[in-house]
Amino acid sequence: MRRDLVYAARSMAAHPGLYAAAVLTLALGIGVNTAMFSVLDAVLLRPLPLRQPERVVTILARIPHLNIRFAFVEYNTFSEWWRARNKSFEDMAAYTPGSANLLINGEAEQVSSVRVSASFLRVLGTQPALGRDFTPEEDRPGAPAVAILSHGMWQRRFGSDRGIIGKTIVLDKKSYAVIGVLPREFDFVPGDVFAPIAQSAARAMNEPSVGAYARLKPGISSATAQSEIDVLCRGWVNQYHYPSDWGGEVIPLHRYLERDMRSYVLLLSAAVTLVLLIACANVANILLARAGARNREIAIRTALGAARGRIIRQLLTESSLLAVMGAAPGLLLAWGCVRALIASQPSLPFLSKVFLDLWTLMFALSATVLTTILSGLAPAVATARTNLSEDLKEGGRTSGDGAGRSRMRDSLVVFEVALAILMVVGATLTVYSLLRLQAVNPGFNAENIAAASVRLSDADYREPSRRVAFFTAVLDRLSRTPGIESASMVSDLPFGGSRSGGSFVIEGAPPPKPGEQPIAFVRAVDPGYFRTLQVRLLYGRLFNDHDVTGPPVAVINETMARRCWPGQDAAGRRFGNGRPDGWVTVLGVVSDMHNTALDEPPDPEYYLMYVQHPTAAMALVVRTRGDPLGAAPAIRAAVREEDRQAPISEVTALAETISGSTGSRRFSTALLGGFAALAVMLAAIGIYGVVCWSVARRTREIGVRMALGATRRSIAVMVLRRVVALAGAGVVIGVAGSLALARLVRSMLYEVSPTDATVLTASCAFVLLVAVIAAAIPMRRAARSDPLIALRHE
Repeated sequence: MRRDLVYAARSMAAHPGLYAAAVLTLALGIGVNTAMFSVLDAVLLRPLPLRQPERVVTILARIPHLNIRFAFVEYNTFSEWWRARNKSFEDMAAYTPGSANLLINGEAEQVSSVRVSASFLRVLGTQPALGRDFTPEEDRPGAPAVAILSHGMWQRRFGSDRGIIGKTIVLDKKSYAVIGVLPREFDFVPGDVFAPIAQSAARAMNEPSVGAYARLKPGISSATAQSEIDVLCRGWVNQYHYPSDWGGEVIPLHRYLERDMRSYVLLLSAAVTLVLLIACANVANILLARAGARNREIAIRTALGAARGRIIRQLLTESSLLAVMGAAPGLLLAWGCVRALIASQPSLPFLSKVFLDLWTLMFALSATVLTTILSGLAPAVATARTNLSEDLKEGGRTSGDGAGRSRMRDSLVVFEVALAILMVVGATLTVYSLLRLQAVNPGFNAENIAAASVRLSDADYREPSRRVAFFTAVLDRLSRTPGIESASMVSDLPFGGSRSGGSFVIEGAPPPKPGEQPIAFVRAVDPGYFRTLQVRLLYGRLFNDHDVTGPPVAVINETMARRCWPGQDAAGRRFGNGRPDGWVTVLGVVSDMHNTALDEPPDPEYYLMYVQHPTAAMALVVRTRGDPLGAAPAIRAAVREEDRQAPISEVTALAETISGSTGSRRFSTALLGGFAALAVMLAAIGIYGVVCWSVARRTREIGVRMALGATRRSIAVMVLRRVVALAGAGVVIGVAGSLALARLVRSMLYEVSPTDATVLTASCAFVLLVAVIAAAIPMRRAARSDPLIALRHE
């Protein structure tokens, strides 16, 4: 083995340019695959930092016919139906996220709070890093108020003070004793402060909607638990007349957390695997060319007694040395790629967990072994098939190459082009899909809109009149501020991640069948909201000052009007809870707005007057004449002038929020485009190498042709015909593969068919153009050959 390595090193030193290109190619393939594996590991493979995480599931509601998934349920659905009657779970825990006003040193800050069952951490399988967990006695009405801090909150606001345990913090004007701090890695349940759900005033009054976590009993699968939940949900539907397809969805926690990125990460992992295969094909072609030049040498060694297995071992040793030499810069490239990924998309939380660890290094080692086998296999097989007598002839016609080896190189080029087509088609489809998504009209004008949420203390603003007075005064101050065109507010900000709704009845319509009541989502707004967002009124009218003291009124969106009053004028119609005092009159119909996601159809929605439905938490929406973030000081000042202790969230630009909603899609599209460009570049290098070798091998033939009258144009056409034949074969195979894999990417595309003819045609034309450009230099060299020199060539 030592002699094989020394001989391989001497052979490489004799042709540094050739082998440097091979090392660089392998470094690119190994580097991008190692970097992508670190992402795959962080998102899909690495287990959650919990005790037996495979037994932890989340249970959320779904209504398929309304395209509703991952919805919360009423608290009594969780407590009296799921938790009390199931036989599949060791325990269950409820949680409901929200916000709270944290008062520190006289300054108020709005923080995210999560109300949880006392068993919350035990169900998930973790313990506080400092202090202790909640006890069952603390999750009862009237119990002492206690809280657990997130690790980030503990560091940011309390300076990592280990003496925080036992101290008190003030949330919504109520003192809570800090009993624990969560571990650093506990970041998959967002929240700054965690408190028992029974300590929530909202829990006592309104039975808030909750999500559920559960721990499966040993030996119970999530499928078995799903069957039991389905039975329980059917009983709930029959008893309480919920929609007939309403039900609970049992999802393994890891699958739930990765739901937004799983398809994209798998697609990108497949893409970099194709890049590695193209790199291996390129290196195999280089080694084939080198082996062809060494035919006579190998034939002499064989004639002197060297077994074919010994020769093959020598060639595999060379490919192993190449792979190892490519692995070192590949790891450096992987480290750079990971750092660049983290820096380019800091808003994607999973990227903070991406790093090169032992598993990543083991993957790099495996990739090195794989490239050794794949890149060394072709020259080894070709060597095993050499004709000894022909190769020993000093001037044999096959000396230096053979038909079998030539066909193998051609096959590798076809293989590279086919893989490049797959990559280019996939990248083009995702780019086209992203462009279609970004062109979606959200139904309002988000440019120059600044937004910030304010949550008033329930203790200080228990009376609805005080809430109305506060927000009315803040809007009045903002509307008089230079640089601000208009100011308004809404209970749930567009693309803010939260919304609420429920079922209703339509006046004059036949009573709906049990479980078929219409459902719509609701937002409370002030009269100027639609003008601030520049929402189009279709017919009827919007809110005005006269509606403040009148009967309940609403403005509905186009989807609700179409579903509830198809083909009719919805203005003046009424809907509500069916009680005499529960009717709401429709004033007008506005165009649909995408309030949750651009790629989801608008849901039925209606808007109520804030003064008729005042809540403690509202989002301020301000249209400015310039940079929306420039209005942040004015917004904060307007709130502080009304109440210095009223917390306000960070001021954001609504347009950036909407753009951020497609962040993961843009991230994956950019990566896939980069990998496709790399694949095309490697394929072009492969085509260039094969054409160069073919021209060199046919130098004497070209001289004869030119001596017999062939023109430079005909020589160029001859070379071009070969290039087009190879690339065309690869294109046909690649397109066939794209069509076969179409259904796998269909779910990741928006209003684009995976078999779109325009995309396929453009992708094929692009790859063929690149192939022709790659062959241009050797084609030009062949056309300009001197017949006399070519005829003397051997």
